[in-house]
Amino acid sequence: MTLLSLLYFFSLYNIADFFDSISKLRVKNEFYFPSTQKRIENEIRAREILSKLGFKFPRIYWYTKDSICMEKIEGEKLPDFYKNTKIELVYEISKKIGKRVRKIHDYGFSFLDCRSENCIIKDGEIYNLDLEFLQKRPNLEKCVM
Repeated sequence: MTLLSLLYFFSLYNIADFFDSISKLRVKNEFYFPSTQKRIENEIRAREILSKLGFKFPRIYWYTKDSICMEKIEGEKLPDFYKNTKIELVYEISKKIGKRVRKIHDYGFSFLDCRSENCIIKDGEIYNLDLEFLQKRPNLEKCVM
């Protein structure tokens, strides 16, 4: 069994959960990037950039040109967190998320896939997922508040 077919098996049957990791088999999507390899490379680069800005995300255990295996964060996805949490904490987390997006924009970057499903809340901390679509936007207009 090849590594690729093994990863596919893991993703189908969530066996990766047994190992406290998440395995993602990236499917080629030429709309954003010409290859799966470039998407994974962009995810690695995005993590380097965002770690300097104080962001948290799952640790990567290993990756290849077409797959990535990362730590599984035991927390709530943002939509579930909003449904199950008191309004005061929802407000606090929402402010943090807004400040983080602002920080990304101030540094000239933008997320092409900025969705609530790509955030996990654990112990009041925000973890970002699916960073492969972070892009440098040199002509990004700054928001005025």
